[in-house]
Amino acid sequence: WDESTALMYNGDGSYSVAVALTAGTWSFKLASADWSTVNLGATSVDNVTVTIGEALDLAQGSQDNLSITIDTDGDYLFTIVPVADYSSVQLIVTGP
Repeated sequence: WDESTALMYNGDGSYSVAVALTAGTWSFKLASADWSTVNLGATSVDNVTVTIGEALDLAQGSQDNLSITIDTDGDYLFTIVPVADYSSVQLIVTGP
């Protein structure tokens, strides 16, 4: 993934992008091109695993990549949503 896989604003405070993925384990971060305006990753090295259908807290400025295991080839929707008080964001991934 790269800048061509841009998140789109949904109008409700959330951002999302659909990504076609093949089966395997993927390591990634959600970041802007400069890696500083937006640099969302794991909250700690112990909390890097993204589970499909479950919200995961993200940390701005994180040095830790996220990891997701895809069992089935297909289109997966990555959505960033703010928590109720907008103090942080979470990632939710859904798929086929």
